[in-house]
Formats: sequence, structure tokens, C-alpha cells
Amino acid sequence: SSPPVLRGIRGVLRISQIIMLLWFFGGSLNINNEAHDVTGHGPYQKKKKANARTKRKSNHRKLKMRNNYMIKKLDEIRREIRTGKFEVRWDAKDDQELNPYDLAKPYCRTCARQFIDPKAYASHVKTKDHKKRIKRLKRDEDMERAYIAQQKRMDEYRGFALKDADDPCIIIKSPITHDSEPEPQDVDMFEV
Repeated sequence: SSPPVLRGIRGVLRISQIIMLLWFFGGSLNINNEAHDVTGHGPYQKKKKANARTKRKSNHRKLKMRNNYMIKKLDEIRREIRTGKFEVRWDAKDDQELNPYDLAKPYCRTCARQFIDPKAYASHVKTKDHKKRIKRLKRDEDMERAYIAQQKRMDEYRGFALKDADDPCIIIKSPITHDSEPEPQDVDMFEV
């Protein structure tokens, strides 16, 4: 009679079934029931290919995500630049406090980022991200000014005028005048 290993539930195993069992158990299955070690069995690992495109994608995503949670909102940055009071905040990535008033570490006001030394800050000023941020802050500021001027013209046309520029909620009735007022002086707050 055949050994018990080769006898299945419904009779004798076929050769293909024996091969499959050998592959499944990694060659440790022996007809003579002798235990022996077999190393390097099983399916081999897929060869790694150098795919530059996926590497670029992952690096880009990493940078994008880092910038996403590190950067403040534009209106917060604009308010800080106007007032000159910068908020001390905690950086979760580096586990440290970002203190804009620390003289040893330069702080970029437009990007709301702190750098380890002046050399790193100087290289940051030349980067595309920094220049884009300055451009975007200026563009948003110009759009906001244009919107406020348009609202002012509409209110004046309807017969309303703002009582005070600091408190835009108080509106008084005024005679309709269609004279153009001089624009306020632009202060360049984006100097680096």
C-alpha cells in the first residue's frame, strides 16, 4: 500500500495534487516522512524597478502635504503683516515652537515659516514657492481693494456713505455725489 501522506480523502492523490502540496508546504513535505529544512522556498519577490515618475509624484505629494499643514491662511498672514504682531505657534512636524521674534532663526513673514539659519532663509527667498506666495498675497490684496472700492461706489450711487473707515457697519444717509475720491496711498508691506 502507499504511504499515508499520499492517500487523500477520496483515494490516491494525483501527481498534480502532490506538486501543489509540495509547493504549498514549501518543499518540507516528504514521502518518506523525513523532516528536513529547506530554505529559500516559496514564491520569489518581485524585482524592484527604478521608476522615476512615481518617485517624482511621491516627492511632490509629500511637499504639497507638508506645505498644506504648515502654511497659515492668507488673510491671517495679511493681518499679521499689517499689524506687525506675529503669532507664536507650534509646529507639529518638527515638534518645536515657531517664534517669529527669535533673532537667531530668521522668519519669513509672507510664508509664515521659520528657518534654522540665514543661509537657509536666503535660499528660500529665491524659491518659486516664496515668489508665488508674494504674488498671491498682492493679487488677493488688489482684488480686495477693488471689491471695497466697487462697494463704496455702489453705496454712494444709492445715496449711502460710510461714516467711518474703521467701522464699516455704521452707515449714514448722505446726498448722492458721483465725484471720485482719491485712492488711499499703497503701503508696500511685502518687502523682504
